Amino acid sequence: MWKLPQPTIDQVMSELYTAMTYKDGKLKYKLSPSEKADIQEIYDEYESVKGLGNAKLKGPAFTKETLAAMEASYGEVQQVGRLSKLRQSLLLNAGTCPCCGILPADELDHHLPKVDFKLLSIYPRNLVALCHKCNNKKRTVDGIDENKRFIHVYYDNVPVDVQFLFAQILIKGGGLVVRYEVKKIAELSELLYKQITFQTERVNFHGRIDPEVNIYLSSFAASLQLAYEGFGKAGVEITLKRSAEHAQKIFGLNHWRTVLLFGLAAYGDFCDGGFYEPLKLVRL
Repeated sequence: MWKLPQPTIDQVMSELYTAMTYKDGKLKYKLSPSEKADIQEIYDEYESVKGLGNAKLKGPAFTKETLAAMEASYGEVQQVGRLSKLRQSLLLNAGTCPCCGILPADELDHHLPKVDFKLLSIYPRNLVALCHKCNNKKRTVDGIDENKRFIHVYYDNVPVDVQFLFAQILIKGGGLVVRYEVKKIAELSELLYKQITFQTERVNFHGRIDPEVNIYLSSFAASLQLAYEGFGKAGVEITLKRSAEHAQKIFGLNHWRTVLLFGLAAYGDFCDGGFYEPLKLVRL
């Protein structure tokens, strides 16, 4: 969740040429040398401002025909397009959706919407892999209000070594109640805190996570039971901590799985046999 490695951009002009031609080499739309140079400047500007939208990135000096051709070029990034390998690499680079951390990232989103920023329609670092649910929720976010933007997974300085996502856990009525919370820590700027909070609410993270928590924890039922019967409360704590450390290596410190496991390891009642009922286990 939260961050992804930046895609390479050393082939952007070659990718632009590919998007503007057919397989037989015939041009779909001819860009003049000056337009190509100006598009490269737009790409450089995007890097300079780290993906924050501005008027220059919209290319006000370009003709309507060129802007329309650039927007249409995104068709080549689809599954059967000439730039389908770019699409595949971006999806593979993400794996799980960086917004929710729940579903596989199976769609591409334009961080700056291509309806407004047509020149960035195929720019790799404006393309972010998301799951369908998160992408659908983001489509209606215009990003005009800086407090109501999705974070940029390639540029924003989201802490990776300091925890800002926490889980409040309670055993209640025979079940496990888990509530996640983004906390304002010193390493998280006020703006980034507001954006992350907005993003989690926008994609309905809290409403979607409950069934995922139950499914995920069911895979630990047998190991926790063995640990408790063999070593008691300490055995469960160690099992959960080791599992949390493993999850951290794979998903990161502020992923819901990691946060959940560390939270459970610190929950004394859960570790001291309290896990039996919510995990539907029978004491031997």
